[in-house]
Amino acid sequence: MPEQEPIALEDRLIGNIRDELVAQKVLHDLDLDDATLDRLAWGIAANLQYAFAVTWAPKWAHELHSWVEADAGMPTGENYFIECLRCGWLTGQNPTQEQAQAEYADHVATRHS
Repeated sequence: MPEQEPIALEDRLIGNIRDELVAQKVLHDLDLDDATLDRLAWGIAANLQYAFAVTWAPKWAHELHSWVEADAGMPTGENYFIECLRCGWLTGQNPTQEQAQAEYADHVATRHS
């Protein structure tokens, strides 16, 4: 499977901010719909990027860690990919989690050994 492009910094930042907003929504029982959460996350990310030099620094991922994701919205059904949280590399889309893990293991062996 061909590798995917790494997740763009802006998308990663917006996604992380949105995740935190969702957590705060639940913790504080806030009445915010998905569209509002999206706009807030985008606005906060835009202001951060304007005021600061934002970079991806997974400080909690000093060792090799990965994130497995299943994309059920693909025309062929569920496809798995794994992101290396140390360098941002993504596997290609794989029909099984085992195939994605094998591709990730090859990445670790060739790029992080």
